[in-house]
Amino acid sequence: SLRLLIHAKRCKLHAGGITPTFHTLILGPSGSGKSHVVRAVAKYEGMGFYEINVSSWLPSGSRTQKSTPERLAAFVDSNRSGIIFLDEADKLHPKSEHTSDFTRYLIDEVFGLLDGRVSHWESWSEQLANKLKHDYFIVLAGAWQQAYTEAFLSHQILGGTWANLSILEGFLENNWLPTELLNRVSSHLIEILPPETSDIVSRLRSVRAGLGLPEDHAGIEKEAREIMEAQKGIRGIEEYLITEWFKTQSNCPTPGDADDIPF
Repeated sequence: SLRLLIHAKRCKLHAGGITPTFHTLILGPSGSGKSHVVRAVAKYEGMGFYEINVSSWLPSGSRTQKSTPERLAAFVDSNRSGIIFLDEADKLHPKSEHTSDFTRYLIDEVFGLLDGRVSHWESWSEQLANKLKHDYFIVLAGAWQQAYTEAFLSHQILGGTWANLSILEGFLENNWLPTELLNRVSSHLIEILPPETSDIVSRLRSVRAGLGLPEDHAGIEKEAREIMEAQKGIRGIEEYLITEWFKTQSNCPTPGDADDIPF
């Protein structure tokens, strides 16, 4: 779905038409692989990829290190086209009387990126702003874990499982998405469903095969169940990969040898 949206915008550009202004929001519980999907699409399309976490956004005027707007300007300037991935969009809570001035400023700056209001930012120019509008895609993602947890509890009562649990319809009906954000993603919502146990088992088998380890059916089944129960998803597979890789090493690498880890 994400690739189709990107191709739609590119076709408009090549046809000399009006560039549609839209952003895509990916919903999915923690560990469902949202960033993996976006990174893979960027690689497949030969586009640059820049990931930002809302929680670590540094507003303009930061004195300790380069601000996020400055880093974004450098990214846009040095790449022909790209995907800007804004993770933890669920942290963009609606403003209220309890919202601090700093948080209000941060949210305004993030929405400024979505609206293309960047030419006044430090290190930005009209030329860079136009390049952002025409050649870059902004993809947001969020877990909205509370929505999934509540849906899962209701789903479980009816005998359902965590695997392939969809919340999209209820998500919109219950207004989990702030209006300010919903207006900016329009109808471009993509939901990544939680994996099934069989998906986890298949991935764990691939990990063992890739590391040259013997098959361990009972161990893999147990590990998969634990990953499912903890709702870790892709992160659980990553943790398993790291753990098993370290077991294959005769001497654990020191911090200086971290680049030698093959993933």
